[in-house]
Amino acid sequence: MIRFFVACLAVLACTDMGSAQSPTPTDGREAKFEDALLDKLVGNWHVVRKFGDGRTAENTVRVGWVLNHQFLELHYLDVAAPPQYEAMAFIGFDQIPGGQILYWTYQILAVALLAAASMTAFQDAQATEWRDVAIGEIPEVIIYRDKRGTFTRSVTITFIIAVLIMLVVRGRTTAAVPFYGVGVFMPIMVMGLAVRQHIKQHFTGRARTWGVAGSTFAAILAAIVFIGQIAGKWEEGGWVVLISFSILALTAHAILLSPIGYRDPKQIHRIVRDKARVQGAMASIVEWQSLRMQEYRYWLLNLITKFWGLFGVYRPVRYAPPVVAGDYDHALHVDHPEAPSLLQKYLTDDDAAATVTVKKAH
Repeated sequence: MIRFFVACLAVLACTDMGSAQSPTPTDGREAKFEDALLDKLVGNWHVVRKFGDGRTAENTVRVGWVLNHQFLELHYLDVAAPPQYEAMAFIGFDQIPGGQILYWTYQILAVALLAAASMTAFQDAQATEWRDVAIGEIPEVIIYRDKRGTFTRSVTITFIIAVLIMLVVRGRTTAAVPFYGVGVFMPIMVMGLAVRQHIKQHFTGRARTWGVAGSTFAAILAAIVFIGQIAGKWEEGGWVVLISFSILALTAHAILLSPIGYRDPKQIHRIVRDKARVQGAMASIVEWQSLRMQEYRYWLLNLITKFWGLFGVYRPVRYAPPVVAGDYDHALHVDHPEAPSLLQKYLTDDDAAATVTVKKAH
């Protein structure tokens, strides 16, 4: 198992660097790191590590001088067979003017390598975050596509979050598995239910029967894996994943209901066609999804207004009813992929209204 490396640096001052006339080298390949305290660490040890959540882990530690007595190696190994944890830490020194610098390199590679290995996740971020901006769940400032076609801001933010998660779980990738279950199998479950609904509406006979059965099975299987990742690892931090998922869902709704989440047809068209530079059927799908999300947003705002009305608090909805998304198949233009955006008529109407206003002003 590859473990994350964390580097820390400490400066140890000393007032005497020794005589410049000494025949013993003080730096370079022939110099040796002599320290009476560290010499006492040499040997084989049994270590019990205690974590903040109450867990304990037992390791054997072999300590010895390496690289011509310039570094003290601490080789940690899990007592389990096969070992689930292995780490090598090194303590050494180098000369600096006025004293010595003592550094401890503990599993230094890391966090960056394991996060960079998740290239598929970065591709998912590029494929989904611009859509989340269009539907109103992420602020518009997040979306930026450079000349090479990369959504640099979403990829950078995803990388930073991945690094932070790995630091929080202290490099224990098994603790991050439930997050993967939430991010992968929950959408698969929802897609299975969506496919099931589509088959029920558009198919008949044996195709409908088998299609509904297959999509239902896929949705149930994904739900079992999704819930199992949380319940099965409850004692190992699954409850943290449940809380995190709930916070993310509530945060997304809070952003959607706020003024940041409002999207009119002109803004949706600008985000999809101009900023994300997406065209064709995919652009039409996201535009339709954005209109549907605005309908959902308006429904939630009315629901909240009615709820407060039960307590005598009446506050009108700030926004006019959104544009109706209409039928999905009609919006997709399956038969005519070259057809213009379904939002085009709203853009034309806005421009015409602006022109009339200008003429009346004169």
